[in-house]
Amino acid sequence: DMNAADNDVTDEPVENIYFDQPAKGDYRVWVENNMKRDHEPAETPYTVRLTIDGKTQEKSFPDIDEFEDVVAFEFTIS
Repeated sequence: DMNAADNDVTDEPVENIYFDQPAKGDYRVWVENNMKRDHEPAETPYTVRLTIDGKTQEKSFPDIDEFEDVVAFEFTIS
């Protein structure tokens, strides 16, 4: 988690998850805002990018509330 610690917060966090050969199954990619901080802007915009077999999809969201979970992608690897 890029902004897990109050003493090391960044305005441009990037987090990556990579599987060379993912197991077969159903997958869900979501964003969860665990805590809003006083020094953060009123909104927390974010973008989620998913690449499978060289094809990239991207979804952007204008905000995520504190303690909210937002599903960006659901897909199956068969």
